[in-house]
Amino acid sequence: MQNIIDLLNSFGLNINITGNINPLVYIAVAFLIFNLIVLLSVVNISIYLISLYIINTNKYIDTISSKYPYILKIIKYYNSTRVSFIFLELVFLFGSIGYMIYGSVKLLIILS
Repeated sequence: MQNIIDLLNSFGLNINITGNINPLVYIAVAFLIFNLIVLLSVVNISIYLISLYIINTNKYIDTISSKYPYILKIIKYYNSTRVSFIFLELVFLFGSIGYMIYGSVKLLIILS
């Protein structure tokens, strides 16, 4: 946990760890990590679906390849990915959301 807090401090959050730290700080860090996993999963799935749409509608490929060659490389990368990769991203997405809901409910039960 100390390594994660050091990483967050390097991004400017300035979390001070002392001997008596509030357990809610640990919960907040865990929720931050799960929210980042959800965000990255949604972005990955969105880029995959957009690249499939662009590949299937050939009218956009010529425009993209002439103006933005680096985007064409990204599209080709996502076009070569397997469906199992997207399934794994969906498992991360729903697993993280499920864990956050479960943690919130458990925290509400404990605090009430």
